[in-house]
Amino acid sequence: MTHERVRTWAARATAQIVAAKTGPISPWLGGGFGMFSTTDSPARRHLHAVALREGLREELELPDELSLSVRKAQSFPSQRRLRALAHKIALWVRETDDPNAAPLEAIEISVYRVHFDRDTLAPSTEPIASLRVPAGEE
Repeated sequence: MTHERVRTWAARATAQIVAAKTGPISPWLGGGFGMFSTTDSPARRHLHAVALREGLREELELPDELSLSVRKAQSFPSQRRLRALAHKIALWVRETDDPNAAPLEAIEISVYRVHFDRDTLAPSTEPIASLRVPAGEE
């Protein structure tokens, strides 16, 4: 292995460790190191998408056609990925919307992970990322 390859590998490994420890990336997807020592996997994360209209918050049941984008957002919920998902959700809402419904004001997306208390092992959820995108800006 050349020195250049070693440096590249070391830089990637360091970036993955930092992303898994300080960012929202799941150790199971990209964080790699320590993935067997955590319960934070994409399967244990959940995403809530809400359509906001004047005086109404409507939690959305997303269609299967968005499942890949949802899984990507759960695995690494960066602002860029959440914004891209909000755009797809807004298009889907507009396509399937009741013509008499109030206009869409915004899409709100939140990603949560399951956390277990060290002493009691009681599960709870903690938010790891959220984004509110006004209609027309998604």
